[in-house]
Amino acid sequence: MPDLETVLDSGVLAYFPKDVVSLSLRSRPGNAGDELINNYRDTPLSRGQRITKLAEGGFLLEAQVRDTRELLWMLQGQAHLLEVLEPPALRHKVQRFVTMAAEHYAQQAEISARS
Repeated sequence: MPDLETVLDSGVLAYFPKDVVSLSLRSRPGNAGDELINNYRDTPLSRGQRITKLAEGGFLLEAQVRDTRELLWMLQGQAHLLEVLEPPALRHKVQRFVTMAAEHYAQQAEISARS
């Protein structure tokens, strides 16, 4: 019988799992970005995860992860503190989400301003 870690690494319990991808994230400089990176130190995305302090501030997080809906949802929820650098397809999905959210809130602000 496989151990729990092996089962989790296989992605069998994930929502619509895809392939393993090389994920690169840049955190926003400042306390909030640093605290989020500390969470990833405590609970890594993968065994071989690397976190590097950047000269311009913030951190670079690199990990081999399974491309899942949960990963996308997590990155969308943290988009104000993390920038997806790689893979390009995932960056595009998060970028599209952020753009659509900004447009939605801008439209709502215009409606509220007219009222």
